[in-house]
Formats: sequence, structure tokens, C-alpha cells
Amino acid sequence: MKKAISITVKLLVILPLSVLLVAGIFYVRTKIYRFPVEMPFSGSEYYNPYRKITDHKLKGNLHAHGYSWGGLTNGHDEPEKIYEFYENNGYEVVGISNYHRVDKTSCASTSLKMPVYEHGYNLLKSHNLAINPTKISFFDYPLWQMTSHKQHVIDKMKDNDAKVVIAHPKLFNSKTSYDLSKLCNYDFIEVFNHYYDSEEPWDRALSAGRVVWGLSSDDIHALSDEPVCKRWNVIYAGEKSIEGVMDAMDSGTFYMVKSQDGEFDNDLKSCRVVDDVLTVAFKRKLDHIRLKGKQGVLLKEVRDTNAVSYNITPCDTYVRTVASTGSDQLLLNPVIKSFSSDIKPEFSLTPEVNQTATWLFRIGTIIFMVAQAFLIRLVIKRL
Repeated sequence: MKKAISITVKLLVILPLSVLLVAGIFYVRTKIYRFPVEMPFSGSEYYNPYRKITDHKLKGNLHAHGYSWGGLTNGHDEPEKIYEFYENNGYEVVGISNYHRVDKTSCASTSLKMPVYEHGYNLLKSHNLAINPTKISFFDYPLWQMTSHKQHVIDKMKDNDAKVVIAHPKLFNSKTSYDLSKLCNYDFIEVFNHYYDSEEPWDRALSAGRVVWGLSSDDIHALSDEPVCKRWNVIYAGEKSIEGVMDAMDSGTFYMVKSQDGEFDNDLKSCRVVDDVLTVAFKRKLDHIRLKGKQGVLLKEVRDTNAVSYNITPCDTYVRTVASTGSDQLLLNPVIKSFSSDIKPEFSLTPEVNQTATWLFRIGTIIFMVAQAFLIRLVIKRL
């Protein structure tokens, strides 16, 4: 009996040591970066994503999970059922974002099927969405992640020409506000997700000069058990095609909605900047219209109206609009200070690899792995 207990205890010791040893194989590839300093938006003009909107709009959700990988991942419904459900609820753009797999289901649904997958198999849910990638990246760090690890993952995804979305950053605090102010080369942040809303991390990224648009996502895993069709994007695409949707999203020409009952009977009428005066108008009255600026500071609030005007000051690097009725909300992408009103500003700086810190980390990881192997051998010898 004592021997059986001893063997069990030793096996329980070997198991976590073995996991750490295997994990070290991933972490020996680590790159440590020097991140660019924060560079708030600047310029004498303002880039307005809505300066040329038309009445041609598409309702879309790009984050939903279906049955995949033989049921090993969290998704319960067949893709055909998901496409049909969203189409029946007025969606014209649907993305099934299974883990590390782009859905290629051919079915009768007339909705535009966007190529997208969810990236990440790490413990703390530091996940991203890859939109329209040329291929799938399986590169990840499975346990904890520093900001540099998160950047390395993004860079690997961008190598495949994906538009990268930071998914549910507040879930397990997987991407902190600090991370989002340092990370580069990502394109969107999920501001609305049924797990958590993430306006504050978005403001942190915008305040640091990162040109990233918000995104609204259902992120459902089962049609019957989760809040489906409660969060969506209204995309001003020139045409119902992957290229048309990608062009509109890249320019920020879409807005986000979340609704308790899946209905939101309002729409953006216009958003204009003339002589440093921002004017936003909606088709119907709302309870509140709030304008927010750097670090999410409230710049102006009006009530029981369909429009708001604001004199943009030299200190306002961006201004974004939050419109609400009851608990339902509509978010616009920000008007950004820029050197051109027609061209989306770009954050041109990229992180540099700190070679000294990188190799010190890798050598430390190798020493750690050798120590784990030594401990495993020691425990086995004493079995």
C-alpha cells in the first residue's frame, strides 16, 4: 500500500514537470521586443471613416463557433445551421471562426461567408481572430505570455496576410490595457463580446496612437444556450464580397451595435467634420449621445436628441461616439487627427527585437528545461 502511494505521489510530481519541460520547447523561440513609444495621433486634419457613407449596408458577425475538430473544440452546431440561423435574422455577412480552422462549408445560405478563424490554445485565453488569412498559423505560447510573446504571435499571423482582431481582451485579462498600448500591427479590438465589453482597453490603444477599429461579436458556441444575434456590425461595403467587406473594415467604415433583444431601430444618418466641428446625426432620437476622447474622457453628452456637435480642440487626438437607448448601444469608430482627411493614418513604427534580452531569455529557458529533465530523472530513479 505504501509503495502504491509513493508511486502515485511521484507520478503526480513527474506530470507537471513533464508539462513544463514540453512547454519549454515553445518558449525557447521567444523574442523580446523593444516597443515603440506612445505616439498620439497628430496633424492638422481629421480622418473621418464615415465621410462617404451610402445607404448600402451589410449586417455582420465574424465570431461564432460551430462543430469542428471532431468535437474536441467548443462548438456544438453544424456550420449549415449557423449560417441559416444568422441569415434568417437579417445577417448578410457571417464568419464561423473555429479554432485554427477556416470553415469552407458549402450550403444554401446566401450570406457572405467570411474566411476567419480564432487563433490561440494557451491557458489564459489570449486569443485573436484572423480575418481572410492566406493560411493558418499554429504558432502560440501555451502557458503564460508576456507582452513580447503576444506580439510574436501577432507577427506570425500577419505573415499570413491576416487582419488581426484582439479577441475578448478582458476575458481572464488576457490582453491588458498596457499590452494594447504597446502591441503593434493588429487591426481591430473586440469592444463588444458577450463575455465582456472592452471600451477602456480600446481607448488605451487609441490614446497610444494605435490605429485600431472596434468590433462587435456574438462569440457564440451554441445557438440554443447563448445570447445569439445580440451583437453585430453594420458595414458600409461597396459590394457584397469579401473584398468589399475587407475594404470597408480596413477603412473603419462600419459601426458596432449591442442590443438586449437583438433589435436596434436606429441608424447613423451622417458624421461630418467641417472647420474642426464634428457633427454626428442619427435617424431617430436616442436617450444619450456621448463623445469620448483620449483615455476615454467624456467630452460632451446630450440627451433625448438625434444629433450632437462638438468643437474639436487641439488637445483632442481622437473623438468617438457612443449612442445609447436604454441598455442598447451603438459605437462609431473614432474620428482621428491626421495629416490627411482622405487617407487612414498608419502607425509606422514597429517593435525591434532586443537581441541581448532575447538570447538571455532563451538561455534561461534551456537551463530551466535541463533542470526539469534532471528532476524528472531523479524522481524516476527513486520510483
